[in-house]
Amino acid sequence: MKSYQPSNKVPLGGVILLILSTLIGLLVGKSIFAASRSIEVGIIYPIIIGAIGTGIISLTVKAGKVRNPVLASFFGFIFGILAYGGTHYFRYLAWPQADQHNIFEYLALRAREGMVIRVRDGRLVSLSPFFTWVYWFLELAIASGSPMVGGFICARQPFSEQRNQWYGKGKYLGSISVDQIEEFKRLVQIGDFVRVGAMLTEDMAFPNISIYLQAWENDPADDAFFSANRLSARTKGDVVHQPILSGLISPAQVSELMQGISAGKMKT
Repeated sequence: MKSYQPSNKVPLGGVILLILSTLIGLLVGKSIFAASRSIEVGIIYPIIIGAIGTGIISLTVKAGKVRNPVLASFFGFIFGILAYGGTHYFRYLAWPQADQHNIFEYLALRAREGMVIRVRDGRLVSLSPFFTWVYWFLELAIASGSPMVGGFICARQPFSEQRNQWYGKGKYLGSISVDQIEEFKRLVQIGDFVRVGAMLTEDMAFPNISIYLQAWENDPADDAFFSANRLSARTKGDVVHQPILSGLISPAQVSELMQGISAGKMKT
């Protein structure tokens, strides 16, 4: 199995889309500011910015075929800055003394006055100037962090340079027990995919190691993306996915894997 690393290629169209997507951050900032004038948004608005930014940057990375995780992460960070900074900027424009002070003087004055926040039990807490700045930086980290991570992860998804396409959704092949993980890794390392396939069973209880294959149905001659994730269930019922290994396997190895799966089914 060959390890997969993104090529770091970025088409010109992808760069243009990333720039346009970050500018949407200003519109998001203006919308959040408008909403804050009629409803109390509090700490939730950086989370909203982060969620919107993650969605927009991820869609842009996919549409623009951006395979550079660092660049995608950078534009996610810029989106968060423009969106979060935009909320402060539009508040500044609505300030009656905006024509007498610049944005930096406005922020300094607001920090000097301190912020009043509502805590979990409903009480209002007044922050000192120092902690007002800390609070703003925490909000900025929330607003920018999610799009940064989202862009980075999205750009690292498997992409076929030969076909100039993202690999499709992974097909579930089967599972093995957690106790079999070391033997599974050994067989993958030596390229014995017939025995790997023979190990797989369906509908195994949690926790288990689930195997997925992202292949081109219309072109079986191209490499496929092979991955294994540890699946476990939390008390709330949601399933946690922990990547174990992943990489590209050749068409011949795909064929061996399918032979092993067929042989394993015949034994059961």
